[in-house]
Amino acid sequence: MIAIQKKTIQLVTTSFCLFMFGFAIEGLAVEKIEVANQYEYSPWSELGVPDSGLTRILVSKLNLMAQGKYEFEAKLYPRKRLEQHLKTRTTIVVPWVNPQFFNDTNKEKFLWSQDIVEDESLFISHENRKFEFIDSESFNGKRFSGTLGHNYPDLQTKITSGDLVREDAVALTQSISKLLSGKRNLDFAVIDRSTLAAEDIRGSLRGFYISKKPRTPRFARNILIPKQREDLLVFINQAIVRLSSDLEWQSELKKYSLQLK
Repeated sequence: MIAIQKKTIQLVTTSFCLFMFGFAIEGLAVEKIEVANQYEYSPWSELGVPDSGLTRILVSKLNLMAQGKYEFEAKLYPRKRLEQHLKTRTTIVVPWVNPQFFNDTNKEKFLWSQDIVEDESLFISHENRKFEFIDSESFNGKRFSGTLGHNYPDLQTKITSGDLVREDAVALTQSISKLLSGKRNLDFAVIDRSTLAAEDIRGSLRGFYISKKPRTPRFARNILIPKQREDLLVFINQAIVRLSSDLEWQSELKKYSLQLK
């Protein structure tokens, strides 16, 4: 009888220990976070390959610094689908963006990281049909080669009024190709200096001209974080500080004319 009681106690103790071990493991489970990139071109990623370009390097650096608390994974989303995910999901962050890109200048809709890099937006045209940007009146009577799903707040008033005609392509590379082919009578397109500096992009361009005045002054690129995730904001800001002294990271940015703040 005593032996049976001891065996029962041992079974109960073992079960309790297994339960507590399972509870502890569950409590230490790694949280998976999507790094949702919307740019399917260099330097941010390669066509159809989410885990590539600077996004791949950023994800790798974040995972090393997270030390098992978070597991970051690169994803590639069209802009509209990305916006839908941001309405309902909290395990997602968006790199390489700016509050103006999401109509969040006052930073009320989302949390925003420290500036991670600086970039610049340019106007590009065919060398035989040079577009020189001076002010908003420069757009009157012109045809703009845009990219489907992308917002151009500085051009929208002219597009809405009909002073500027917008013709979209499904990807930036196609938008630029249409412009430079000269077949569509397009006057200009938009390209960032970082993208123009990428070897695969610049190597494919022939006969282009860049307006002397850029579309924008240099602007910051940040990481967008859901409003509920203060913990992610703290971690990512700490990571950005560490990246600022990471020689490998700095070397990669210089390849694309990107600057650290």
